[in-house]
Formats: sequence, structure tokens, C-alpha cells
Amino acid sequence: MNRPHRASALTAGIAALLMALPGAAQTLRIERALPVVGQPITLQVRPGTEPLAEGTVAEFVVRDGSGAQTPVANDGALSARWAPTAPGPYEVIASIAGQALAPVSVFAVQRPLFFSYWECPPTQRYVTAVMENTPEDARAQQWLDRGVLPLQWKPGAIEGHTKPEEWADDYTNVLPGRAGITIDEFWGAGAPPHRDEAASEGLLMARRRAPGIFQAPYCLTVERDKVREAFGQADLLQVELYRRDFRGYEGMENALRRFADAGLGDRAIPILAAGPGNALWITTERELREQVAFVRWAVPDAPGVGFFPGFYPGLAEAADRAIYDYFLRPALLVRDGWLRNIGQLTATRVRVTLPDGTEKEMGTLFSGQRVAVGDGARCVPGADYTVVEWAPPTSRPSPDAAATAEQRAFEAAVLGAAPKMAIAPDALSLTRATSDEADVNGQISGATVALGRALSGQPIGLSVSMMLRRTGYYGIAGCWLQGAGGGRLGFSISRGDHDRDLPGTNPRAEFAVWSDAKTPVADTCPLGLEPGVAYRLFVGHDGASTARMALWGPGDALLWTSGPIPLAGPIRVDTLQFEVKPFDGSDVRLEPEGLLLRGVSGGEKPSPYVIEALLSGITVSQ
Repeated sequence: MNRPHRASALTAGIAALLMALPGAAQTLRIERALPVVGQPITLQVRPGTEPLAEGTVAEFVVRDGSGAQTPVANDGALSARWAPTAPGPYEVIASIAGQALAPVSVFAVQRPLFFSYWECPPTQRYVTAVMENTPEDARAQQWLDRGVLPLQWKPGAIEGHTKPEEWADDYTNVLPGRAGITIDEFWGAGAPPHRDEAASEGLLMARRRAPGIFQAPYCLTVERDKVREAFGQADLLQVELYRRDFRGYEGMENALRRFADAGLGDRAIPILAAGPGNALWITTERELREQVAFVRWAVPDAPGVGFFPGFYPGLAEAADRAIYDYFLRPALLVRDGWLRNIGQLTATRVRVTLPDGTEKEMGTLFSGQRVAVGDGARCVPGADYTVVEWAPPTSRPSPDAAATAEQRAFEAAVLGAAPKMAIAPDALSLTRATSDEADVNGQISGATVALGRALSGQPIGLSVSMMLRRTGYYGIAGCWLQGAGGGRLGFSISRGDHDRDLPGTNPRAEFAVWSDAKTPVADTCPLGLEPGVAYRLFVGHDGASTARMALWGPGDALLWTSGPIPLAGPIRVDTLQFEVKPFDGSDVRLEPEGLLLRGVSGGEKPSPYVIEALLSGITVSQ
């Protein structure tokens, strides 16, 4: 959707700021980090603290991905207008009196794309908007120099004002240097109708008062008429889709399709949760790429992606890689009998396996181009493009012989010849919950066993044999190694309503490893655990930079492995901890066959929501 009046207002606002900005030296500023092919953007030199000599004229040059340089004619002494002629990376260079300023990189796209961050490091490569709520102006100006929109935080409809005029006043009161506002939880399932009606009317009033302010609400859905009207004139809709793993992907697709069905698909992007927060969200590059791949596969026309609230180490770079691979470089998708290039660059040497099994060379596929290939066709992976595919982990093949050998070697190195632990009854110290809920307060929440030694700066592993006696929704049972410094590794087993592809109430195992720096990596086993079946669960860290998790089944068969997951240590542990969901009837007790974990969730008494796991063969690294 074209909004030329808003673009021009934003450009004019940026220009008005230039002459009054502090700075030690001149700075090159570009209008947009991701300019659209054929649409001019402004290139400007921002003056520094020292005044320039009268008659000074800046020179502008643009270098494309091949290295070819093109001069850009000035439209003022310190400014020029430039429109990219083809998608791809460019470097904009400006010089004054022969002295070059620091260049600025851009990536030209075929249509507007949005990559929005709640917060991100200044080194983030592919970003178009970021929340910049600090009162200082300098950081906002640095983002504007790169063509990134710094947005100020504003409250949403769930809490805040009550009258439209109050919302409008707030939404037009923007800090200097901010290009617009990012609105926290503008509307979700918890907002009463009168509140979102008032906030929506306030957002509409704010647009009429200040058309140049970029509006970017965070939101969950779009079901009420007034909300739909307000969202229809907003610049960017940030749909909160915080998921831990594949169990919640279906909800991501459903949410984005509601925005598309409301005619808002050109500005609605998924916001994925990657980093510290109230839940263990995305913790690995693998999971981050899985979620981006799923969005591209399920809703290929969504114009970007964003991240909340921040990143664990390494994930900021992973986000840039995923954005480049799935949005910017050639990205080929086969759906419903059609092959599409949903990336921004032209795909070359494209090959497809047709429904009859023959392979066909498709040649070149331009951005946005589609070709009929028939139901059942698949794109053959190639070095020059990304293949956009996604399948439920439950449908993926079991580990092969090589993966099994790798897992065995890792476990041998981590566990060595450690003996199985014998837990004495007097060594088991029960823990109880503290809660405002009467049915939870004082109930057994787990137990601990002191290892008698601290494991630190070495390979650490935990292996546990387990058989489920009983399974039910919402119950939780877990086993962990942990230490006072924050190091932790282990697993929990649970089952929720969103595990729709599992039979009955079979749970899954969720594994995690936390470094002493409280940086985690996590993975969820896609296989459901059946009652009465003997499993062995393993989780370990090599003491340096790699973690692994695995599920073994009857006959010592490797059913699933996480493979190697990067995680820098150190990890220190000194206690074996068992966890259960606390409720009336929860328990941890020694039985002749092993240690019984009984995790009970809420409901009537006796609650039907119970998981009983019998643990034995507990082995910890020496």
C-alpha cells in the first residue's frame, strides 16, 4: 500500500533535524535501510559541530554488489536523491572536499519489508525499526543515519488512558529524533471493548493530528471493527507470536492469516520471542531458523519479521543470517503445485524434482515469479538459493547410523565410566511449594540430593532411565543437575493441549542446558513417550562449547538426538534436583524399582491431571 504523504512528511522531519544536530564531524545519513527499487530516497550529509565553509558541496557515489560505482547528482549542497535500479546490496559513499565520510550499507528490495526489534545491538545488519526509548537523542540519531526508524515506547489499550483524546495526546507526544511510536500490547484478548474502542479512536485522531509519525502497534489479533479501522491506517502491525518450539507453530499461521483476511497482510509481521523473558523462548539458531522458515512456508507474503525482547549471545547474528537467507537472497517455495521465488534476488540454476520423479532444470526465476510444477514437486537444494520447506518434526526420519555413533561417542566422553547413583532415603530432601493458592502452598514440589562434590570446568552429563506409569495433561516431572552459580542441565516431561499430534495424553521430553552466565540452549523431543515403555534420557555438555540431548528407546535404539548445539561454558553443578508439579497428591518417593516422581496439576480432587515417572539408572559424570 502506497503512503506517499507519510513518506514525504517523514523525510521533511528528518531534513528539519539535520541543521541543529550535535556531532564532532559530518555524518552520512540515508533515508531508508531497505529502499525499494525505483523509489527515490534522500542521501544527506549531517553537519558536525564545526561549520562548513560557505559553498561546500558534498559528492555522492553508490557502489553496487559487483563493485561498480555510480555518481549521484545533488539536489542540494549536502543532499541527493537516489533510487536503486535493482535489488541487492549497495554501499552509499559521500565525500566533502575529497574526504570520504563513513559509508552506509543498504539493501534494495522489490517491495517494502519490515524487520523490527524491541531492542538490538547497533551492529544488527538487517533492521528497519527499533524501539529507542532512552531520553538521550544520540542513539536515535545513529539509527536515523542508517535509515532505521527509532520508535518510542507507548502504552497500549490493555492499560493506560480511558479517553480517545488522552490516547491521541500520548501518541503524538514523541521525543526529539524519534520517527514514530511502538505501542505495547495495543490490543489483545484481555482488553475490554470500551478500552480498545477508545485507544483505537485515539490512534486515528493521532494520525489526523500528526500524519508523519510512524505507528507500529504490538497486537495479538484483529477482530473488532474499530481496531480494524485503526490498524488499517497504521504503518506496521507487530503480531506477538511468542513460541518455544514446533508445538505452537499452528497458532502462528492462524494469527497471521487473520490479519491477511482483514486486508492487513501488507503490514502485519510476526514478532518472535528470542531471548530473556518470562518463558524459555528461542534459545538456539536452529529454532530461530525453524520459526522463520515456518513463517515463510505458511504465510509467504508476510512482509518481514521481528524479534522481542532481545537476544542471548549469538542470536543477533543468527537473526541477520535467517533474514538474509529467507527474505533477501533467492528463496524458493513449492506449494500447491507452484514454484515461487519469494526472495528479493533472482534465482539461477534452479532445479526441481517433478511429481513423476524426474529432475528438471528451471533456469532463472525472478523475484515474485511463479511457475507451475504440479502437486508433489519439490525444489532441489542449490548453492545459489534457499529452499523454503517445513515439515513437522514428528515426520522426520529417525537418526541414522552416523548420528547414533556420534551420540555414543559424545556420551562416552562426557560420562566416562561413572557408576549409577544409589540414592539413600536419608539423602533425599523434599522441597515444598510456597504459593498464594491454598491447593498448591505446602505441597511437594520436588526433592534434592547433594552430589558430595562440585563438577566444574569439565564435561558434565546426566543419564536417566525412565518408565512412565501414568500420563495426563498438565502434570510435570523433571530431573536436573544444578549449581548455585546458575549452571543447570536436565529435562522435564509434560503434556499440554497444544500437542495435538500425540496420541492420548502422551507427554514429550524437553531438555535444556544453562551456562553459569544463565545463557540456555533448549530442545524438545518430537516423539511422544508411551506409558510402560523403558526409555533412557541423556543431556550433557562437553565442558567447552557444545551441548547434546538424546532419547534412547528399547533395544538401545537412538530414537532422537538434538545433535551438537553450541553453548559456551563454564557450567558448575553440585546438586541433583527432581521437580514435580505441586498440587494435592504430588510426591517424590523411593520405591523398590526406583525413584517415583508424581506431578499433579489442578482440577478436582483427586485430580486426573497426573504424570508418574519412575526413574532408575541415574548416572552423573564423575
